[in-house]
Amino acid sequence: MKENWIQLIDTIEKDPFETEAFFALMEYVGEASDDDKRRVVQEVERRIKMIARYDADKSFRFRKFSEQEREVLDSLWSTRVKILNVMMLNPTEEEIERLGHQNDKLHELSKDAFAQGRNLWKSLLHSPSLMANEDYYDVEEHVDFSWNDEDSVLKMDNDDYYGSDFEYMLHFHCNFRDSGRYSYGEPLVADDGTNWNLDYLDNQAFDKFCICHLLHSLHSHEHYSLPDILVWMIFGRMSA
Repeated sequence: MKENWIQLIDTIEKDPFETEAFFALMEYVGEASDDDKRRVVQEVERRIKMIARYDADKSFRFRKFSEQEREVLDSLWSTRVKILNVMMLNPTEEEIERLGHQNDKLHELSKDAFAQGRNLWKSLLHSPSLMANEDYYDVEEHVDFSWNDEDSVLKMDNDDYYGSDFEYMLHFHCNFRDSGRYSYGEPLVADDGTNWNLDYLDNQAFDKFCICHLLHSLHSHEHYSLPDILVWMIFGRMSA
């Protein structure tokens, strides 16, 4: 069976837009043992590292990738994220508690960012020269991950279960998203009591939480797996 899933990853890497191999791999992962799931995660990450030149590039910023490399890295990253989300369908008590902590933290950061946005508008209102051109101004609030060093990633008891190199993968993706064709970070949506428990956040284990929009956005739109979000220690915020 190993040869089969290796071949599926070969196909995904060769043709990033080929969906049949992706769904076949996910079907295999859904039925695979924990050990086999880990092997698939580690093989996908090995290929990401190969393209990113893991051994050669230790700089804070990664090199500029070609459009073809970006398409392949996008596909491999999405594959990794999907597998890790499947592996967390039955979270541990530590993971549930940590998700609640991250949800509260992100909710507070959202409120802080909106407060900064309000303060910025107030400064515009008290600046006649700026308000003369008020149609040219738009204020959007953003919160995103920031990478400093290895201390940006929390070590958790269940890390060995996933088998992911969280430290390198999150360092890579933080810079990958921030240095290419993407506009990093969606504008924030104010929380109004709506529970954004969508995708893999729609889990009975998380029913006691009112999932904030920012956590949903990071998971569903910024393409971080739930295990990725759990281990992040540092978030940055910005109002523009």
